[in-house]
Amino acid sequence: MRYRPATWGAQIGGDWYDAFAVPDGTTMVVIGDVAGHDAPSAAVMAQARGLLRGLAQSVVGSPAADAGHPPPALLAADGSASVLQRRPERLLGLGPDCPRTDHRLRLTPGDTLLLYTDGLVERRDESLDTGQAALLEQLRRSSGLPLEELCDDLLGSLGGRTGDDVVFFALGVR
Repeated sequence: MRYRPATWGAQIGGDWYDAFAVPDGTTMVVIGDVAGHDAPSAAVMAQARGLLRGLAQSVVGSPAADAGHPPPALLAADGSASVLQRRPERLLGLGPDCPRTDHRLRLTPGDTLLLYTDGLVERRDESLDTGQAALLEQLRRSSGLPLEELCDDLLGSLGGRTGDDVVFFALGVR
């Protein structure tokens, strides 16, 4: 996992990640993005993160789905990389009657699942498709690396090209 705030001097932002045990004995992995790159955004992020942890302890299943995030990417054991397409859902907080969908995927040894916020793939001067294609190409180039090195490569591939917070979480199956 890696975190790079858009506001370098303050080292704060609205993007976040978390992993914690839930009552059924499994581990819940979450990633989130609160708009903004300042102290108020970080405060809202902390509240959302705490609320999600609390819900996860009392709700069967997941408390929320993708909620507007870019889709996860899969680096398969054979070195191929793909974006896990799914129907986008509305942002959290836009209405109480928004249905949420859980997504399931069976991973095999050698697979790596990458969850990330939009700062990893969105650029003001490029389309989202271009950013996702660049991410997939970088994943292919990093195939076979240990997770720590893969994460370092992904972060290094950004250089100084981001104006947004960047958070990503790589989960490898061994």
